[in-house]
Amino acid sequence: MSVLPLTRQQRRQQEREDDKLLRYGIPPGEDAAPLLAEARRLLRLLRDSRAADAAAEIHSGFDTALRRRRPEPVACRKGCFHCCISYVAATAPELFVIVRSLKGQRRAAVAARVAEADAETHGRSIAERFAAPCLCPLLEDGACGIYAVRPSACRSLASFDAEVCARSFGANSGEGLPAPTAGMELRSAYQASLRTALTLAGLPAVAYELNAGLNRVLQTPEAEARWLKGEDIFAGITPEAVPKPRFDETVRILVETLSKET
Repeated sequence: MSVLPLTRQQRRQQEREDDKLLRYGIPPGEDAAPLLAEARRLLRLLRDSRAADAAAEIHSGFDTALRRRRPEPVACRKGCFHCCISYVAATAPELFVIVRSLKGQRRAAVAARVAEADAETHGRSIAERFAAPCLCPLLEDGACGIYAVRPSACRSLASFDAEVCARSFGANSGEGLPAPTAGMELRSAYQASLRTALTLAGLPAVAYELNAGLNRVLQTPEAEARWLKGEDIFAGITPEAVPKPRFDETVRILVETLSKET
C-alpha cells in the first residue's frame, strides 16, 4: 500500500513539531523521533544546496545537547593535543564547513600544511598512523585552529585523564581512554541523522580521512557546489570502512521511515 506524501500544511506542522523536539538538541534515549526530526532538518538544507550549513547544524545541535546533559569535568584543555595525531574521518559537509571558515592568507597557509600532511599520511591505516604519528595540520600554537567547526569525531572525544592520553597516543601504549560516553552517543545520533539525510538527497553518505578529504576540497574550485551537483570530487580517496553494524542499521531504519514522507 503506497503512502501519500505530506501536504505543504502538514510539512509546516511537522517542522514546528521538529523545532520543538530539537530545542535542546537530540535528547538521550532510544526514541527515534529526534533523529528523524534532525534528519528532516538536514535534508531541507541539503536540498537547498547548503551542505556546509548542514554540518554547522549538527555541530550546533551537538554542543547544545552536550551542555544540556551537564557532562562531568574532563581533563581536556586548550594546549592539550595528545589525541591530535589520530586518524579522523569526516563527511563532505564537515569538510566544506571547515574550508568555508578559512579566509585569505590563512586559507593558503592551512592549505599548504594540509597538503604536506596528506602527502605523509595518505593511505595509511589507523594502526600505521599510531605507529608513525603525524600532528594534525589544523593545530595552531598547540590549539585547534578550527575549533568551532571541528569534525564530529574530534568534537565527541574527551578524556578524564590527560596522562593516560599521553601514554596512549604519544607512546602507543594501547591503554583504553577513561572517556565520558555522552559525546560518543551524541556523535552517533547526529551522524545517523546526517547520513540519513545524505542518502535521501542522493549524495554520498560516507566519511573520508581528514587530511585527504580537506586537501581535495581545498584544491578543488567550487568544491561544495560541484559535489552537490553529483560530481565525485573525492574520486580516488577511499571512504572510511570501519564496520558499524548497529549504526548502519539505525540509518537504514531512518531512511526507510523518512522515504515514506518524501
